Amino acid sequence: MSQELTTHTLRIRQITVESDWITTLEVGALFVVCCLLLAREIHNVLYGQIAGEHPVHRDFLSILTKAFTPIAAVYCFILAFRFPKTSVRLAFFLMGTDFVRSAVLSVFHVPLVARHIGAVAGSSARQIALAIFLVAIAQWFKSVVHWAPPSESQGGDPD
Repeated sequence: MSQELTTHTLRIRQITVESDWITTLEVGALFVVCCLLLAREIHNVLYGQIAGEHPVHRDFLSILTKAFTPIAAVYCFILAFRFPKTSVRLAFFLMGTDFVRSAVLSVFHVPLVARHIGAVAGSSARQIALAIFLVAIAQWFKSVVHWAPPSESQGGDPD
């Protein structure tokens, strides 16, 4: 009796990325940064560590930070009107309003209750915006990363 040997060829699937590797690494790093920022915001809310804005002090770093805030707000609003996807527009708009809130509360004298309400609203806006950014980045990865069909069989008969 002769038995026929059945051989199964093992096919290994490959992952293809339809983007250059620098862009893929940059978007991956942006994804990690957004994850860490969102985790920090959630941690601060869970443990009640939401800090309000402090008035501008007369040192270099404080003035530089407070000067950067309106510039960042302007860029967020520009991106909110120029970005093609509606959800990402909303995220940039939320980040821009949070930067404006931060600049206003640090420059003007506002009662502590209003500062706390502003800090809670700002934290909520940042969390929503970061979640939208994470979903948009995940969708981008889903659109550029594909399983490629195997180009040739691995192992088995070379026929």
